[in-house]
Amino acid sequence: MLSIGPQTIVGIGRTLSRHDGAGELRGLQLGLLNKAADMYGVQWGLIWNDAQRARGLQLGLVNTAETMTGLQIGLLNVIQQSPVPFLPFINAHF
Repeated sequence: MLSIGPQTIVGIGRTLSRHDGAGELRGLQLGLLNKAADMYGVQWGLIWNDAQRARGLQLGLVNTAETMTGLQIGLLNVIQQSPVPFLPFINAHF
């Protein structure tokens, strides 16, 4: 993991519990619970992924994003600013 400032992750951020240190994520974020303000890449969380603005892929039990250009795969998928904000199993907005 390469840190470029107090809350920027470029590369891979991983943890066994909660990972919410990313203001900006460019790369891969792995953990049980993941959170980022700006996500460019992949969030792969066993339980929950959250991003305010996401571009890429979210894989987890629950995936949430305020805005997203990309794909969510999980049991519960929410993209708040989307024509269809909630879908089970898979959700996408491009």
